[in-house]
Amino acid sequence: MSDFIAELPLSSGKIYPEDCAYSGTNPPVLQWPVGYRDVDTSLPAPWSVTISKEGKPYLSGGSKFPHFQIPSSLPIGDYEWSVSFKLKNGSTVKSGVRHFSINENAAPIPVVTPGMMAEAAKLRARPRSLPKGMTRESLLANLQSYASSPFANLRKQASTIASSPITTEPRKRTRAEFQTDLEYSQWISSLNATTTQFGKEFAQLAYVAALTNDTETKRAGIARLLELARWDAVNGTTNYTFQDQAARQVLQTLARGYDYFYDDLTPAQRDMISKVIGVRYAQMANLINDIHKNKMNSHGVTNVSFLVNVLILLAGDSNFPFAENALMDVYDSFLAISTALGGDDGAFINGNGYGWYVATLLDTLVTIKTVTGHDLSSIPYYAKYVDYLMAFTAPLYKELMVPFGNDHTYNYMYFGYSHDTLQPYALFTKNGVHQWYFQANPGNLTNQIIRPITYFSLISMGSTPVAAVPPAQHSWFFPEAGLASLTSNGVDAQRSSIAFRSSKSGAYSHSYADQNSFTLVSKGKDMLISSGYYFQYGSAHHLFTKSTRSHNALTFDGGIGQSESASSAIPARPTTPFDSTEASGELYNAIDVNNIAIVTGDASKAYRQRVSTTPQSTWRPLLSNAVRSIAYFRNEQITVIYDWATSATARTWELNFHALSAFQFDTPGMARLNNGGSSICITHHNFPSTMRMTDQFEVPPDKTAPSQYHLRSTANAASQELAAITVIKENCSAQTAEVTVHGTKAQVMIGVKGVEFDKKLVSILAR
Repeated sequence: MSDFIAELPLSSGKIYPEDCAYSGTNPPVLQWPVGYRDVDTSLPAPWSVTISKEGKPYLSGGSKFPHFQIPSSLPIGDYEWSVSFKLKNGSTVKSGVRHFSINENAAPIPVVTPGMMAEAAKLRARPRSLPKGMTRESLLANLQSYASSPFANLRKQASTIASSPITTEPRKRTRAEFQTDLEYSQWISSLNATTTQFGKEFAQLAYVAALTNDTETKRAGIARLLELARWDAVNGTTNYTFQDQAARQVLQTLARGYDYFYDDLTPAQRDMISKVIGVRYAQMANLINDIHKNKMNSHGVTNVSFLVNVLILLAGDSNFPFAENALMDVYDSFLAISTALGGDDGAFINGNGYGWYVATLLDTLVTIKTVTGHDLSSIPYYAKYVDYLMAFTAPLYKELMVPFGNDHTYNYMYFGYSHDTLQPYALFTKNGVHQWYFQANPGNLTNQIIRPITYFSLISMGSTPVAAVPPAQHSWFFPEAGLASLTSNGVDAQRSSIAFRSSKSGAYSHSYADQNSFTLVSKGKDMLISSGYYFQYGSAHHLFTKSTRSHNALTFDGGIGQSESASSAIPARPTTPFDSTEASGELYNAIDVNNIAIVTGDASKAYRQRVSTTPQSTWRPLLSNAVRSIAYFRNEQITVIYDWATSATARTWELNFHALSAFQFDTPGMARLNNGGSSICITHHNFPSTMRMTDQFEVPPDKTAPSQYHLRSTANAASQELAAITVIKENCSAQTAEVTVHGTKAQVMIGVKGVEFDKKLVSILAR
């Protein structure tokens, strides 16, 4: 289909439901991209939506933003929909007609309109941050029954904070005061850390003060609130233009303080705080219009959640006359924006590392439930999110790196976030598998780490841990995110696993140009990794790290890969990848049967080079096909990789592998890799090539970092077509893999089981 929606990249926003697809929710929130078109936003509802059911008119309505909340559940059946909008010159632009279906598998979700949200918020007595409809006595009783020890620890923590010095406003600094760009960048980031810690400690004080009415805790909380209100909102280090992450933290903390301590503040203090909140909110007010132009802006997506947290505490207050309408707009946007970086499969598409930073989203969902009583936990993206975390991170203590995206070298995600993310998330979803994942590390049940306020809020509302249920699956497939995890045993912390990516989100934002790449863990040890380091966003090394050649993926002619930037170099050479969703992949053939897990990625669209951006990006294809299929033989612990690629121009094909330790070449045609007590051996079939290894990066890291090792298998001769098999054996086992290749058809038999590949097809064999 060719219309104003289809011509926009995914970064502008997704189409939901996808054309001719089943909706994962009922009713769905219809979504479409708009980009930077000249929509007449002066109209109360510049968008018009028409829905038909099986050819007959069913529903129509208007919308202020490029999405539409259907007001009630839809009967099972087939639907057509289209949208139109008004331009500022008065003309109308219409979309084509798209189709979706509703069946019995669609998740029923509550319809909570912006008006309902604002009405529920403004009617709440203060402090709204304590759960709706419950007395302090009942809240304390629940905490005593189900969280007595954690709450006692929280009270001790609040007492410690109360007696500690108050953090003062960070001094404004300039680049000239730092020796390197990295040091300046790290200082900028530290402002977020400082304000986050301030907000966390303040929330602990305020929550304890609100429940216990302790005079000293109240005094300390109010003192911190007044200090924060004195920070320079216009020219200081925490204004929105200078550091948006710090600014949102400060605004949220001020709003929470105003709510928690409202009855204890003097009129003059309330007036001062409300004026500062007004100034800081005004700095963020344009976010709601801007975010709809680029719905995958990661900071913008998170900032919308912060604004929900702020406005839900201010709506209906005479000191904030803007707040009620603003809450309706922000919550209306949250319905679409909160799922812009994920979908009904529950997976986050913007890097596995950043996927762990979900506490902000959970905070907003719990805040909505606390203040208004509305429970959004049945929305699939929220309900399945921990499934995604579990798929790619075994419950180990500081062991495994992240498979894909920025922060991929971090090895502490489960350890660092399981107590403050997994525990309250399991309470929120009431999912036994999520509870199992939290307590898979027994120390999570007994450690004395201070629990987050979301945990106490849910417990005090009556949420109690459900029985832990181990996951029944060993593989996870997330087709919307383009991610797959194939493991030896889903419940084993020391499991082997292959993570695979072929994603519609391409190389955008915190994601890399790594379609059809994989990582491999053997017996709880990193073996094949995403290489490079992420110390500074946008540095020369970071951009190199985003390139295809930095990953376990296919390149050609000296490292040329995906999403290549415009270049006139002759001969062609690899560039830093262009930040875009348009050089993308697609995941399919996902199945796990007979202890063989299979997945295929088509990265044909990813291997291209940007030509221009006028009036929009145009690209030159570099390959006509780039397909990779992986078959993981679970019992045999053998991974088989099939690569098929074609090009109008003869290419010297290259298969890249990266590791934390050096590859060894004691046997001709084989690379051996050891890490701790784990080992793998790599061999190629139907790929006459030469293996070479280096421990050098083309672009050095921004600071001293441990060595990594890079193996490239380079074809001995150029060709227009590649049909290669790579076999990776864990433990370098003696198990025979019988490989036969005829043209593009390849067959691999291991004992009595096997697979056959042919271009985009995969078949499971037995003999």
